[in-house]
Amino acid sequence: MHSKHDVIALLLSPTSMAFLVVLATLPMIKEMLTFLLIGIVFLVILPVAPVVIMSLAGRVDLMVVERRRRTPFLIFSSISYLLGLISFFVVRCRVGMIIAASYLAVSTSILILNKFTKVSIHSAGASSSWAVLTLLGSEFSLLIFPSLPLIAWSRYRIKAHTPHQILIGLFVGALEPLFLTLFLL
Repeated sequence: MHSKHDVIALLLSPTSMAFLVVLATLPMIKEMLTFLLIGIVFLVILPVAPVVIMSLAGRVDLMVVERRRRTPFLIFSSISYLLGLISFFVVRCRVGMIIAASYLAVSTSILILNKFTKVSIHSAGASSSWAVLTLLGSEFSLLIFPSLPLIAWSRYRIKAHTPHQILIGLFVGALEPLFLTLFLL
């Protein structure tokens, strides 16, 4: 850790936020163990596993600061979210499907937008987690909401992103779950 911004980036990473969403929605689920297993594997561990492995091998930095190096990781995370969506569909878990579909849509959009600009994945991860919890009626969304300006400020402060890139992340992360949830409900 080099600074408080590194700590903020790790604590409010998309992976940490996905973990919080899985835990926060657990009380909404009848088959808690199945939901927890699918959620942890496909929404939390697998999407970030290649980044962690490559970082430990010294082949990429943990934050993947170079825009051109993000593509394979975004593809992998999108595949993981798709597998999670399929798994939740198979076990007929509507809440899990909404979460996985939202993360899949956001990840895929960031993959496409990454061709043009370095969208803030941290901002998108925080805002999509907040949006999903809000739309599902979880009170935990109130705990996540303060993370939005905090992560935006931190990513801007260390010059990881421009305000434009942060705003794109915030809007993509928040709006796509809204449209998907309205479509799936």
